[in-house]
Amino acid sequence: MSMQMAKFLLVGCCCTLLRAQQASVPASVLETPSANEFHVDGRCRIHEMVATPQGSREHVYRDGGICSVDAVQMSSRTETDISATQRKRIHVKIQEHTFTLHNPTTERVVFVLEQAVPKGWQIDSDPQPNKVEGTLATFMVTAEPRQTVSIHVGERNPPD
Repeated sequence: MSMQMAKFLLVGCCCTLLRAQQASVPASVLETPSANEFHVDGRCRIHEMVATPQGSREHVYRDGGICSVDAVQMSSRTETDISATQRKRIHVKIQEHTFTLHNPTTERVVFVLEQAVPKGWQIDSDPQPNKVEGTLATFMVTAEPRQTVSIHVGERNPPD
């Protein structure tokens, strides 16, 4: 953990900001996050706002001790859909990965994971995201002090 990160945790000012993997979040969507949140994107980058003499600015960094993500696992299969007297076969592609999130603090935190969903795909996870807006799926995962948690994210094409 960097010295700068430790300072923010000690004063309870771990203010963070999240952005989608490949696109900026519109300013109207941005909110002031809780001091006990870690915002991470689909590539395990941690986003936070830091105060500078010129005002607030976004600080984005990686810390494998806080967030790691497995390589994407790709698979495909044929599914059959029967309606009335018609049988329809659909070729489905699936991509899955698991995020491992570690709370390095002495307080409960919420990890806010925002996963960009490719165009034409949909989230196929259990649990489902807390929110989906456009091509951005948001998962919220609570971790107790020093606890490590995992969340599995699956995507499928074509959608159901």
